[in-house]
Amino acid sequence: ESRVFVSVVRSSTDLALLVQWPVGRGDIDSPTAAGKNDEVTIYFPMTRGGTSPSTRGPVLDSCDARAPLSLWQWRASSGPPSKRDRQGSVQESNAAGLGPSVAQTGRRRHLSGQGTTKGELQRVVLRRSLATSDSRDVQLQGAVEVPIAFAVGDSSRRGEKGQRLHSAWQFLRFGP
Repeated sequence: ESRVFVSVVRSSTDLALLVQWPVGRGDIDSPTAAGKNDEVTIYFPMTRGGTSPSTRGPVLDSCDARAPLSLWQWRASSGPPSKRDRQGSVQESNAAGLGPSVAQTGRRRHLSGQGTTKGELQRVVLRRSLATSDSRDVQLQGAVEVPIAFAVGDSSRRGEKGQRLHSAWQFLRFGP
């Protein structure tokens, strides 16, 4: 059984998500530990021709070019455990259709975050402004209900990169 725990904090300007999942005992000291293949992707659907979050979630496989996605991703750094950056790397990207996702780089990247492994728990915090000037970003300012989905790769539960656990669409509801 695999479980992912998510906590959300929203201020008047920012959204932060804490994503946590248990890692196997073997992750803690193994060469693939705190797992060089551990990763989390957070999906936000985009409206067609706009950047406000869609009111319903599309299929999660990104195959529908008419249903673009904004992706927030964290991946553990690769390399030997002694040289590995345990905070991992953060990427903001967009996906639509069968092609690869397109990373936002330089000034287009507004996402920050880091990951840590504490005991048998992988923790990742991702943070971004609710509104940005980038037309490729999902705009969350003023949103009351936002569809969101998650994909988590846990190196202790699979052998190959690319095998991930996917959630169904959930809804973040913001109220007074």
